[in-house]
This record gives sequence, structure tokens and C-alpha cells, in this order.
Amino acid sequence: MKIALLGGTFNPIHLGHILVAEDAVETFSLDKVLFIPCSSPPHKAEQDLLPGHQRMVLVQLGIAGNSKFEASPVEIERGGVSYSVDTVRHVRTKHPKDEIFFIVGSDNFQDIGHWNRYSELIKLCEFLVIERPGCPLKLPPPSVPADQVSFLRHRVFEGPTMSVSASEVRRLLREGKNVSHLVPPGVCEHIRTHRLYL
Repeated sequence: MKIALLGGTFNPIHLGHILVAEDAVETFSLDKVLFIPCSSPPHKAEQDLLPGHQRMVLVQLGIAGNSKFEASPVEIERGGVSYSVDTVRHVRTKHPKDEIFFIVGSDNFQDIGHWNRYSELIKLCEFLVIERPGCPLKLPPPSVPADQVSFLRHRVFEGPTMSVSASEVRRLLREGKNVSHLVPPGVCEHIRTHRLYL
């Protein structure tokens, strides 16, 4: 099987996340995309971060109906700061004979050499890099030392043209505005029912 990991805070999951995953499935003939909400992001504290179990519910609602999408609680159950290398190693252990991919934006891919234990991470998976508008891709990433470049496997694909961010969704919700055009229907209904992000 070809299994790709898509991690993030998913605070909340939105249509941009869904479109990226759908594009990756179609472009690379993936069998499964694991949506993995982090427990605590390693790079920055995010405002209005819902508890992990609530974000997990939103992810499950957001991907419902797509047989190739699956929500994974691995980082939330592990707790603490979420490092990609630990998650990829966990998935690799459970799927030792499968191909493991990691979906990442071109902006973050440039800095991969600064990620926690990056030299181990780049040997565990292949990266599917989304080209983001305004984030030209330099290959190999300048953050990766020359003696490590040969271990870095990657494929590049164009991301969706829809521009949406979770921070924008949260802002609109705080302002009492409609977000049904930005998030999946089940997510929109759950947020409205439970008055999240207000």
C-alpha cells in the first residue's frame, strides 16, 4: 500500500486540507491518507487551540465518506510536543511493508533540515511537496547539509487553488460570520452546535 501522512493542528480542519489530500491521492495513486492532529505543535503556540479530542472529532467529521481517508489519534494519545519523526516511525512500525509518504508544504519543506531528528526522518519516508503560491521551491532544500541530500526523497505537486487558513476560519467564527464555504458540512454543523471558537 501507499500511505501518506498529513499532519497539523487541524484547528479546525478545512476544505484546503481536504483538497490537498484529494490531489495527493489522485496524483500519486495513494491507497490511504492518514490525517494526524498534533497534540502540541513544536514550532509555535497556536491561539484558540481546541483540546486534542475535540479537533480529532472535527477531523473525523471532515473526512467522513471518503474511504481513502482515515483519522489517526497517535499524536494526541502520545501527548506532549508532536514531532514528525516519532509519528512516521510509529506508522512505519505498523506498516513495515508499505510505502510511507509525508505530505508537506513547500514553505515547510525548505526548513526540513531544522526539524527534530531530520536525518532519521528523511530515511523513514518520501516527501510529497505541495507547491504553495509565493513559496518558490529550492531543491535541494538549503537547510539540508550536502552529506544528507542523497537520503532525501521527494516528489512535487501543485496544491489546490483554493486559499483558506484555519486562522481565517476562526476569525470569521468569532465575528459571527458564515464559514460553510470553507469547512466540510459536518464540521460546520458541529462547530455551530457546540459554539466552538467563539
